[in-house]
Amino acid sequence: MKKDDLVVLSYSRNPCYTQLTRYNKNDHGEVNLKKGTWEFRGLEIKLGESRSTNQRMTTEQGVIGIYDKTKIAHLENLVRAAITAVDYGNRINCD
Repeated sequence: MKKDDLVVLSYSRNPCYTQLTRYNKNDHGEVNLKKGTWEFRGLEIKLGESRSTNQRMTTEQGVIGIYDKTKIAHLENLVRAAITAVDYGNRINCD
């Protein structure tokens, strides 16, 4: 796994939408490639998983998940997390 292969799913300014960007340490926090984890507010989460599966889903702005774009399982999880996040955001904020 290489940092250049990491992509980040996050909420956009409007929580009814998500955005996908390249990983950038300054914008997205620490990633530990040896452990295969990333951190969100002190919570250690596996790369390829979203924070919504590790803590109560919220629409607060920020990273939803960090994924390796070369791994099919990560991409499947990314799509699932994006659908879940937008669905949740639409139910509570965009009616």
